[in-house]
Amino acid sequence: MANRLTVKDKVLVVAAAGNEGPWTSSVGSPGNARYALTVGGVTKEGEVAFFSSRGPVVDAEGRELYGKPDVLGVSGDVDLSRVQPQFLTADADAAARPEARAGLAAAGKPSQESCIYAPGVVAPRSSHDPDQACVLAGNPSYRFMSGTSMATPEVAGMAADVVAYLKSQGYEVDPFQVKAVIMETAGELAKESKDVQGAGLVNALGAVDLASAFDPSETPNPFALFGDAPFSMIGGETAVWSQRIVWGENELWSQRIVWGEAVDGLPADWDP
Repeated sequence: MANRLTVKDKVLVVAAAGNEGPWTSSVGSPGNARYALTVGGVTKEGEVAFFSSRGPVVDAEGRELYGKPDVLGVSGDVDLSRVQPQFLTADADAAARPEARAGLAAAGKPSQESCIYAPGVVAPRSSHDPDQACVLAGNPSYRFMSGTSMATPEVAGMAADVVAYLKSQGYEVDPFQVKAVIMETAGELAKESKDVQGAGLVNALGAVDLASAFDPSETPNPFALFGDAPFSMIGGETAVWSQRIVWGENELWSQRIVWGEAVDGLPADWDP
């Protein structure tokens, strides 16, 4: 269904990779759909969350089909030391953890110390939610949660920004264009493989900057992107774009993207 929505109906499906990591080939449906934009998760320290599902996607015989996830968003983390003996946790010493990176630190604290999602992100809370431990202190309309389902709305919002910008410029928007813009501008995590991070951690500023490079004067096709300055400045720090797009079975690196012709039977032509 996700593939059909993307290819036939021109709807970009943004799906969570799942929380079955660190096992390989653990991305579940609909995140394992080939043409969905599949989102894994990082902690507020910028490290891949242990629970974020990994690729690649394999068939019933275990043969590799294609890579997933496509990108990473901020999923938060869980603190298992609050419910299990510390010797069972990979990082029981909170003092040993690196400080949260600028822009990723959560606001406020949970109402109770027993909240295992305290290293997570703040999300809207249902009035029927019985969990009181993870309620945001001072504001019961929000709570702490973790998981790739927390990272996915972040990326969906980025995709909406790209779509809105392109439509405001009078362009017909293709979901593969939007997916490629988000993957192209993601930041690669040096120590992680593509089956863990895909193109890397998303960069909203970079995605909108790159979308703004669509040039209607370019011939023969107006959709051309040029990687003249493949980085963004965020909080005084340089965020380098990965310039990596995993397209079906192909991993594509580019300085220039031209839309129109077919790659893997779909409407894109890559001009490295």
